[in-house]
Amino acid sequence: MKALCVLLFLCLAVCTANAQNSDAKIDYQVWVHVKDNPRPLKGALIEVQDSAIRIVQRVYIRKNSIVSTNASMVVPVSSISKIQVRKKGKVARGVLLGALGGMAVGAIVGYASGDDTCPPGSWCLFQLSAGDKAVIGGVTGIGPGMALGALASSGKKTTIINGDQTLYTNARHQLQSFVNQRQ
Repeated sequence: MKALCVLLFLCLAVCTANAQNSDAKIDYQVWVHVKDNPRPLKGALIEVQDSAIRIVQRVYIRKNSIVSTNASMVVPVSSISKIQVRKKGKVARGVLLGALGGMAVGAIVGYASGDDTCPPGSWCLFQLSAGDKAVIGGVTGIGPGMALGALASSGKKTTIINGDQTLYTNARHQLQSFVNQRQ
């Protein structure tokens, strides 16, 4: 009984220690294109204000969590040309689904082509069964499927601001849905 109480106490202590974690989980990546700067600011959107946005740059993101929100930067609307957003892990998921789809299509095409037959009295070098063709088709379908999956999922949601407060105000509700919340 004593061991059970100690085990329960340790379990509760670990759970409460994890509940105190103030890291924000990164769900969306953001690229903020600033006027007069050819390189976008890359990171996570953490706040959408009336006349500015607050982001944490990638340098301060470790293991899908924000290390320090004190290192955030406020970007005024007047200096923003456009904001691009993409869900984190979207490209990897697209590559995986593309590989699975390419493998399935290749296997179906290989199996549908049927068995090779060799006429009697002739010599055949390659004679493959439908199962062999399905395996070969599945393996060769992975590469093109991955490429198509990466291409299809690499898009970003773009919001044009051009330093205009009214465009920003119209897009503010949509941008609010991309804010990375504290967990």
